[in-house]
Amino acid sequence: MARRSYWISLIHRISLILSLAAGVACGQQSPFAGVLAGPVFDPPTNSIRMILGYPGAARVGQPVYTDLDDAAIAPDGKSAVVLRGSRIAGLRRLDTGSVQEVDFSASYSNLQAAWSPDSQLAVVWFANPDNTATFQLWPVQQAAAPPLATTLSSAAVRCVRLLPDGVLLVAVDDSDRSGIYRIGSNGDVSRIAQSDTPSSIALDWDHRCFYFLSVKAGAVMRQAVDGSTPAEPVVKDAFQDISAPAGLALLKGRNLALADAGASAIFLYSLDTGTLISRIDLESAPDGLLPLAGSDWFILSHRREKPSAVILIDSRSNSVYFVPADDK
Repeated sequence: MARRSYWISLIHRISLILSLAAGVACGQQSPFAGVLAGPVFDPPTNSIRMILGYPGAARVGQPVYTDLDDAAIAPDGKSAVVLRGSRIAGLRRLDTGSVQEVDFSASYSNLQAAWSPDSQLAVVWFANPDNTATFQLWPVQQAAAPPLATTLSSAAVRCVRLLPDGVLLVAVDDSDRSGIYRIGSNGDVSRIAQSDTPSSIALDWDHRCFYFLSVKAGAVMRQAVDGSTPAEPVVKDAFQDISAPAGLALLKGRNLALADAGASAIFLYSLDTGTLISRIDLESAPDGLLPLAGSDWFILSHRREKPSAVILIDSRSNSVYFVPADDK
């Protein structure tokens, strides 16, 4: 059983809030209202830890769930899919002192997972012995569903996005089979967009459309999630400096963020004009664009070693913050 240091964490949170309040009283408050609060997977300590504090003064606190090899946390921060050894499990009630664990009854060598925007569904995918990809859904309030086998190559899967109704959008880079595939909750598979070297996918706010990066075309395309309209470019001829796409996300103000691990940078584009707004260079390579507990903040980079920090971006101001950890 994993060690649950909830009460230690709670005491730490209270003391941290008090210290932050003291900082505010001394005129040190951030110009941004509200406190950052949300769980993050921390590789150096193999645990889920809470980020807490005002922007610019937030810290990664003590572990709340430990002995993990990897974790994919829901957008609202209340649930997670985790890997411990070769065992996949779901975690409910991360925001309480009584975490509930759900066994997926399957063993995988690594964790590949995605969440629906409403945090009610998760999906994991893995390779079969014949190298085809199988997907398994987990409705958070239920047991994990039976796996859905496909003929898609597991090695060719570049990105997976999960809609609230259980439909999957999968970017596949596999020669003449490349494109965006739609997998229904019943297992039906259809290619809804042909694209050479498709990469990251991002859902629109209303989940009716999605955006995907076509690396070879050097463009971000937009298309209806049901495939009823053809893909159209919204950003094009703007990716000469991008070498290793690591994530795509919609920010506030109709901006599109593209993380590039090769350049250790974030590129921001306007969806209205399709032009580059700015490039933000980082001290370390981003590993994605993951929402932090239902807030306007995204996690750009997790810690890789104890001296490093979590990197966040505020989708309202496009400001980047470094969050150090309270390591003992």
